[in-house]
Amino acid sequence: AFKVLQTHMHGGFFVKLLPDEDHADVKSSVENTRLISLAGLGPELIGADGDAMVQALVSGKWLQPCHELSKLPKDQLSPFLETIGVFFAAMHHIKIDTDAPMSPRCFYSWPEVPKWINCETRISEEAKGQLLDVYKYLDSRPDATGIGGEKVFYHGDTHRENILLQEDGTILAVDLELCGVGPRAADLALFFWHWGWFGKGGNGDYPCFAVRQSIVHSYLGASGLSTEEQDVQQMLLDIEYEVVRVALCKETLCQEISEVMLPFMHNALCDADQETSGKQGVMKGYIVEKGIMAVAFGKAVSAGLADATGSPYHH
Repeated sequence: AFKVLQTHMHGGFFVKLLPDEDHADVKSSVENTRLISLAGLGPELIGADGDAMVQALVSGKWLQPCHELSKLPKDQLSPFLETIGVFFAAMHHIKIDTDAPMSPRCFYSWPEVPKWINCETRISEEAKGQLLDVYKYLDSRPDATGIGGEKVFYHGDTHRENILLQEDGTILAVDLELCGVGPRAADLALFFWHWGWFGKGGNGDYPCFAVRQSIVHSYLGASGLSTEEQDVQQMLLDIEYEVVRVALCKETLCQEISEVMLPFMHNALCDADQETSGKQGVMKGYIVEKGIMAVAFGKAVSAGLADATGSPYHH
């Protein structure tokens, strides 16, 4: 189906079969791959038809797991994290029709989460109740309306095996058939949640607060946005709400609530629950809010800083 010129073959080529799932739009897949290629953030697109795409074969290695970051010397860690932030900023800067429908991967399964939880035999009844409480609260909460909620060019599947680290330190994105329109915070949330989890059945590490803070600071700066402490914290908070959404959508791949919510988040939720247990009229939403904020800010949050309906930085 393809006529590949010899001049394009000196480095080899890669044939990518296009997905045939109902939620995949082949035409959009090809166009989004072309856009990210033209932006220098992905392999060159040589040709395409309705069944496959041919891209230039590029060398590189998968992004290292986040638990291996501690092995990097301090003088290498900061530039590495900055590179990740700059990469996402450049990708989100690609011009796209923000009035187009949201990317299919962007919470495409969110309405089905309660059914999954209730039917999942591997999760205990007690854990099901906790997960449903978290779902109900997040579902009732308005979407982010600030920077984190802005619609951008959205990768939609940014786990570490879809990001190639080049020898010169730059990053390329691959596996682009789920790209489209989505919120800034949601794309970063997908990356953070997948970074340590991928391939470990829910037992992977979640990037620590300092790592997430560094990437977000770099991202905002490269995007030409404010890097004031309050703006960085607001973005971290917006991302954390999306992380929990992603985790709940992935619960069928896990076995226990601690795997679904990540150990750190699970502990934060339990601490908030214990602190408020026995108090009259306490809303479940407060517990979820407090747990999410504890992760987003990397520390426990005092009772006076949040209530059941808001955050320290209201949208």
